[in-house]
Amino acid sequence: MRHHHPDVAISFGEGKRIMKRWPVIFALLVLSPCSEAISLDPGYARGTLTAANRTVSLSHSSVMLFGNEEGVLERQELRILLADRPVPEAVLSGPFLQLFEKMVKNGDLQGVLLRLDARRPTGSSVHGTLLLPSQSGGVSLQSFVIEERGGGFQRFEMGNNRVWGQTSWSFKGGPLLSMGYHATFSAPLFRDVVTARHLGKASRGSPQVAAMLAFERVLREGKLEEMERYATKERLEAVKAYMKQVGAEAFLDEIRENIPPEEIRRRGIIGVYVRGKTASVIYREGKDKRVLSMVDENGTWRVD
Repeated sequence: MRHHHPDVAISFGEGKRIMKRWPVIFALLVLSPCSEAISLDPGYARGTLTAANRTVSLSHSSVMLFGNEEGVLERQELRILLADRPVPEAVLSGPFLQLFEKMVKNGDLQGVLLRLDARRPTGSSVHGTLLLPSQSGGVSLQSFVIEERGGGFQRFEMGNNRVWGQTSWSFKGGPLLSMGYHATFSAPLFRDVVTARHLGKASRGSPQVAAMLAFERVLREGKLEEMERYATKERLEAVKAYMKQVGAEAFLDEIRENIPPEEIRRRGIIGVYVRGKTASVIYREGKDKRVLSMVDENGTWRVD
């Protein structure tokens, strides 16, 4: 649901995914852990996050400039992570942030992620994500948008490949909806780096696309026992859970309705962007541009 204040827009609940009505088959959120460090000085934070009657000490910070090379987001982003522990800066890389969901689910991270307009960091809306387990028990993280002037920053400076500032913001909407955070932070600036790219027709013969097409093929043919050759453990679990929820027959009907024949899918591939052990496959579906996350597991690319 969504609450409106004169200067603030905030949405709580399950975070949006770019998807059709069969979300867990292809959750089009992407993790891409590959980045380039500009400074080796560690990032720190001093503050707290309070949400849903929980308080988290914020002691570490990381900052990354995401250049939106794939063109799937509306803007380039400056991403600021305020967390309860150090995490690899590469977690902030890539178009989407699926890895955060895994880390929160596994108890490996708590905190708040702030995504600013890279061109006007405090002159535009700030998109935030609570890195806390969902109160509803779902996998998706809760999101919010700060539209007030300054985006909740009382101080914000960039220089010498470092970002530092002071931020505080709160929202009161009942025991389960209220939240707030305050922190000072300083962190080196990292930049998202694409290590390889395959564009146009050249991308269609890439190992990432080959794994994607094979995964779709076994789904269309109902050979679910072969999925583990082409998908990560997390994707397999998600697919099986969804099939159990809707029933095997309805599941296969949706698959065949939504996944096009292999040659049609192949022609719709736009490009592949690789960041070390992860990759984003960009393809068109009708008039829409879609993204699929891939992971290299021991030399084998799999749908994530």
